[in-house]
Amino acid sequence: MKKIALLCFLFLFGGRVLAQKFSVGIIAGLASTDVNGFDMVDGDEDFNRIGVVAGIFVNCSFNDRTSVQMELLYATKGSLQPTDSTNTLPYFKLVLDYMEVPVLFKYKMHIWVNKESLDKLELEVGPSFGFLVSSTQYNFSGPVAFDREFNKSDILFNLGLNYYFSKDFSLDIRFANSVVPIRPNPGNTIYYLDNGEYNTTFSYTLRYTFR
Repeated sequence: MKKIALLCFLFLFGGRVLAQKFSVGIIAGLASTDVNGFDMVDGDEDFNRIGVVAGIFVNCSFNDRTSVQMELLYATKGSLQPTDSTNTLPYFKLVLDYMEVPVLFKYKMHIWVNKESLDKLELEVGPSFGFLVSSTQYNFSGPVAFDREFNKSDILFNLGLNYYFSKDFSLDIRFANSVVPIRPNPGNTIYYLDNGEYNTTFSYTLRYTFR
């Protein structure tokens, strides 16, 4: 898998990066997810659905502050509406499984504490490209058919913060939101700027770098 990730990174960024410093690592964690526009009850975003995030990354450092990172992730997303105690709200769950390829610019911040620089925080921003692997919808009686199919691809904007416990071990907190709909509204209806349903995710992952 490390060789595959490295080859993909070289294909994207070309020969210029050969002189830079590479590192490879693994990613594992959880995400709270929702699909904006899917909630049939009140239309809000509850983030009740907990998904899994796992994968690998290749990082190319240009200097001690800046780098570019490409990741290959398996991510489970969707939406969940649990039944309330009065059974007023119907139970439903949407499960979307994606393979994703984020490409991120990363900037390590120098924060001065007691006249010492602490290089533990790193900002990250960039797009990711998702490919739908499977999709299933459930209600209280089990799986149900979709009235509209989901798009096979997704494009997202990512903004995150990475905290380094050590040189090789870190915690990443990231927000990601679709920039194009993953499924149109019923009848392809457009409500002002609302063109359909969008993935929204807050992920919390641990990362280990092999050097």
